[in-house]
Amino acid sequence: MLHEAVALVIIALAPGLMGLAAAAGLDGGKWLAAAVGGGGWILAYVLRVPVTLIAGRVLESGQLLVLLLALSGIVEEGVRFLLIRWLRREEGVDIRKVLSLGLGWGVAEALLIYVAYIPLAMLRGYSYAEMLPGAVERVVATCFHTLVSLIVACAVLRSSLATLLGAMALHSGFNAVGVAAAATLRRLWLVEATLATTLLVPLTAAILCLRYLRGYGQGLSSAKSYTSAEEKEHVGAGI
Repeated sequence: MLHEAVALVIIALAPGLMGLAAAAGLDGGKWLAAAVGGGGWILAYVLRVPVTLIAGRVLESGQLLVLLLALSGIVEEGVRFLLIRWLRREEGVDIRKVLSLGLGWGVAEALLIYVAYIPLAMLRGYSYAEMLPGAVERVVATCFHTLVSLIVACAVLRSSLATLLGAMALHSGFNAVGVAAAATLRRLWLVEATLATTLLVPLTAAILCLRYLRGYGQGLSSAKSYTSAEEKEHVGAGI
C-alpha cells in the first residue's frame, strides 16, 4: 500500500515539479514566484469559502454548482492577475517567472486537494486503480494553470479587461467541462481524456499570448539599445 501511495504522489506532483525546476532553475526570484502562486491558490480558495457557505443556505444544489463554477474563474484569475501585476518588472513581464507562478499554483492545488487526501482514501478502501485517474487529473490541472497564467500575464501587460474576462471564462468553462464529463461519462479515464483534450483551447490562447509577450520584450530590448546608442552619441558629441 505504501509503494502505491508513493507512486500516486509522484505521478501527481513530479511533472509540475520538473517543469518548475526547468522554469526557475537556480533563480530565487522565480522560486519566490512559485511560492506566490501556491499562496495564490490558497487565497483564492479561502476567499470563496464565505460566499459558498452563505449561498449554500439559500440556493438549490444546481444553482450552487453554477455559482461555484463561476466563482472558480472569477476569483482564481482575479487573484492571479493581481499577483502577476505585483511580480512584474517595470519594463515588462518575465515569462519564466509567470510559468513558475502557474506551476507553483498547480503543484499547491495538487498537494492540498489530492496528495493530502491519499492516506484517508486508502484507509477507506480506495484502490490504486481507482485513485490513479485523480493523479493524472492533477497533472492536467497543473498544465491548465500554467497556460492560463500566460494569458493573464498578457492581460496584465496590455491592461486588457477583455483578456482577463476571457481567462476567467476559460477557467470556469474548463471546470464546467470536468463536472459535465464526470456526470455523463461512465469511465473515469474518459473524463480525464476529455479534460486533456480541452487543454487545446487554453494552449492555443497561451501560444498567442506568448508571442505577444516575447514580441513586447524584444521591442523593449531594441528600444533600450537605441536609447543607449543615442546617449553614447550625445556623450561623444559633447566630448
